[in-house]
Amino acid sequence: MATIYIVRDPRNLVSSISNHYSKSLIDSKDFILKPRFIFGSGKKEQNEEKNNLKTLIGTWAEHYKFWKNENKNFLLIKYEDLVNDTFFELNRIIKFLKKFVQIDSNNEKINNIIKTTCFESLKQLEKNENFNENSYDNLVNKKDFFYLGPANKWQNILDKKIIYEIENALSKEMIELGYLK
Repeated sequence: MATIYIVRDPRNLVSSISNHYSKSLIDSKDFILKPRFIFGSGKKEQNEEKNNLKTLIGTWAEHYKFWKNENKNFLLIKYEDLVNDTFFELNRIIKFLKKFVQIDSNNEKINNIIKTTCFESLKQLEKNENFNENSYDNLVNKKDFFYLGPANKWQNILDKKIIYEIENALSKEMIELGYLK
């Protein structure tokens, strides 16, 4: 078994969760800090529906630690590094995958992957109705899946209390990952 794990600064996850699940920033902060059960699709956390699978979802830290410790064939990619130096990180992923599968790659193919999967391209696919992972506000209004992307800056979105709670609760893992010093 092999794992490629993409981790993201938990402070930046808060606004993404808020958008995707139509939650407040405080509820979104709790979403990554408190274990919870979800039922079925996960969009109806509060209501247990008959014949739906009940799943325990751990905290951001538990999720990270589980996958990090799951096996030795593990590649950690920080989302922020993937955004800032996509070519380098994609080459790391390809090199890792070549241990397990045959991959024919070259700079032209890598640049094409980057071009077709960049935030702007995916946002345009969504705009053209060629993306099916959107969520809905009150099950009616379609919400953008590709919301802020690289423009998501927790420093401009979160209040100091939320930042403190996240940094306090997740300090060990955030220091390990270089998100805190």
